[in-house]
Amino acid sequence: MSSKKTYYPLFLWFRFIIGYTFHILSSLFFLTFIFPLSLLFLPFGKLTHFFLNTTMRAYLAFLTRVFLPGLKLYDIKEISGFSLIPKGKPLIFVSNHSGKLDGPFLLGILKNTVAIMKPKYAAMPVYSKLVRNLDFINIEQHSRKALEETISRTKEVLAKGKNLLVFPEGTRSSTKRILPFKEFAFRIAREKNISVVPIVIYSDFAFMAKNFRSYFPLKKFSVAIRCLSPATPLENESPVDMAARVRKIMVKEMAEIEKSIQ
Repeated sequence: MSSKKTYYPLFLWFRFIIGYTFHILSSLFFLTFIFPLSLLFLPFGKLTHFFLNTTMRAYLAFLTRVFLPGLKLYDIKEISGFSLIPKGKPLIFVSNHSGKLDGPFLLGILKNTVAIMKPKYAAMPVYSKLVRNLDFINIEQHSRKALEETISRTKEVLAKGKNLLVFPEGTRSSTKRILPFKEFAFRIAREKNISVVPIVIYSDFAFMAKNFRSYFPLKKFSVAIRCLSPATPLENESPVDMAARVRKIMVKEMAEIEKSIQ
């Protein structure tokens, strides 16, 4: 059984101050420097997209895999399976979701991938620019018409050869349990005959989850991310059934990761 080190309060709060200050300053830096700088490439649309995309993903990779582990916030026990991702065809990545770092973690790893996000995130200053400039998709489910427009937008993205990243639980889970999946991603996979690639994110502490305490962990926790084999839609399989099948695979994998880490 691995032991988790408890930090002295002074170091603990100093670590939080550094982490959140860095995040705030980084957001301001993107708003006041990176985005204005990208206007230089405005006559060349693809260059603007490339500049913003490369800069943002490099930052997310640094934040999640270098800076925060360097603050002793968490240990990365495993990042595996991504080298085996099939190439040549668009894919739909689906992942479980427990904390706000899940998206940044995956977007710092996955290439040529567009994320689906909630309207409340799309309205935030930095994210709103991502939605507008990086083809992030704001998922609208308040009406059938809005949902159909979102689905149409995702199909356009896939037609361009880009991948999708979806968190099919629809919300952050407050426990280690993977919640039931919504059919959105699997409906698209079924209609377009696109493979779904499950990604399991394990953490023994739900960081930045749905409660205040989760933003201030008292101990260093462990993180493992495992990309699994693609799941192809089966003949006559409904989106609901495919969602249940993929979730079952991920639940089993989650248990195996937890067992291997502990």
